[in-house]
Amino acid sequence: MKFWRRKMSDRLLELGIFAIGLFYPVVPKGKARMRVQISADHSKNDLAKAVAAFANARDELTSTDNLGGIGAP
Repeated sequence: MKFWRRKMSDRLLELGIFAIGLFYPVVPKGKARMRVQISADHSKNDLAKAVAAFANARDELTSTDNLGGIGAP
């Protein structure tokens, strides 16, 4: 799980979205998650870009070719 979140965080940064992967011991084992912050300065277009980046990164990383056969969590 940690490996997948790290790859997701790296790919999102490449797509222009800053998202931090959180893993044990910051969160309980098996409960890794991503952290993003949204502010009033973000436009609807900014949010749409972020959602699209998450979907694109997920789709890219769930391919076993991109994870060395690991697949999605």
